[in-house]
Amino acid sequence: MKKRYSILAALAVSAGLITATAWACPPVGGHFPGPGMGPPAMHSLKLTDAQHEALFAQMQADARPRHEAMRAAHRSAEALRNLAQAEVFDEAKAKALASEHGQQIAELAWLRARAEAKLSAILTPEQRAQQAKAEDDPPRGKHCRADERSGP
Repeated sequence: MKKRYSILAALAVSAGLITATAWACPPVGGHFPGPGMGPPAMHSLKLTDAQHEALFAQMQADARPRHEAMRAAHRSAEALRNLAQAEVFDEAKAKALASEHGQQIAELAWLRARAEAKLSAILTPEQRAQQAKAEDDPPRGKHCRADERSGP
């Protein structure tokens, strides 16, 4: 019985360490939720209260259209998958669904770019320079896989 609890305790500690490492070293270009607001490169910026409120308001305004676009893209992808697994494959319907899915992905990309531009417009030129530097310098640590790929 003690052995079982020891194994469970070791698994729990291992899971905690793995989780801590993942949070400390997010994937390059990844978007783990963090303590800051907006894109990860904005987390280290010193924002005024007015900027903070403006960023929050802009993110709230952009959330609903982005959410709806993501849901539409997921629905069209699922419809296309279902059609591909159907007993009878309808070429014309598949082509129409693929075209619709492509348009929804393009809409989502446009919404993301527009949101990023609006958030960036709230920042001062110095803050934009800091943000650009933060985007160029991904997090680094002894456990990050990016260190192994990028070399010394």
